[in-house]
Amino acid sequence: MKFHPKRAAAVFAAVIMGVSALVTGGTAQASSASNYASSHASYWNHHSFDVAFQVRQMFSSSVNATNEADANSRNCTGCHSVAIAFQIVADGKVPTHVSAHNFGSAVNVNCSDCQTLGIAYQFIVAKPTVLSWSDQAKLWRIDAQLWSLYWSNAPASQIAGQVSALAGQVAYILAHAGHGYWPLVHHYITWRH
Repeated sequence: MKFHPKRAAAVFAAVIMGVSALVTGGTAQASSASNYASSHASYWNHHSFDVAFQVRQMFSSSVNATNEADANSRNCTGCHSVAIAFQIVADGKVPTHVSAHNFGSAVNVNCSDCQTLGIAYQFIVAKPTVLSWSDQAKLWRIDAQLWSLYWSNAPASQIAGQVSALAGQVAYILAHAGHGYWPLVHHYITWRH
């Protein structure tokens, strides 16, 4: 194979341009995140529990985030249905556009003595923040604590209080976060159990 200096220079320039685009964050694009927890209790399934916990690190000038928890109990007596959605979005840039949608619903249909809870917490850090590995580890410990509520058999009101306390811990972690390094890849982690 013959060496072509002009071709080698062009390849070298393309590699340098590609690496510089990665280091500077690439082109400005919209980034989206979607998180959904769903729990459905019925005559055949008296106890239903779901946690959707998402940590998303973005590097974008536009952020679109949707977080939803949907719980329902149908045609049963004494059913227990809990859906918990936590979405954490941190942007390494200052986004010029943020579109956030957060929704939680709890519905009982033909149900007596049912406990149904749909709760959604959404945290969007719209200042230059890069989550460190330590920050992410702390957040994933919150996820484990949310899942431990599955075994509590507590009433929905008590679970809601515990979830609210954990949301306060997430807010504290995020208020002190942002000492991470600029990774060359975007992190997208959703933990569905």
